[in-house]
Amino acid sequence: MKFKNITYVNKPIGIQEPRAFYVGFSKKWPDAKGLRDRFNIALKEFISKPSNPRKKIFDKYGVPCPKLLFKECK
Repeated sequence: MKFKNITYVNKPIGIQEPRAFYVGFSKKWPDAKGLRDRFNIALKEFISKPSNPRKKIFDKYGVPCPKLLFKECK
């Protein structure tokens, strides 16, 4: 087997820094600003649910919920 002496760590190492993620909308898309505004409204409604759905996503995939970015992670 080629490269049989190479190993890897199946886990991130080092400091886990919170990262922000962004959604982009092309300005060339018809009604791009309206789409952006509707997206922002839907996202705010989603994350304001008392069941903390955003935290549940982090928990589901076993990744740390970044306390510096999201209040529900505390």
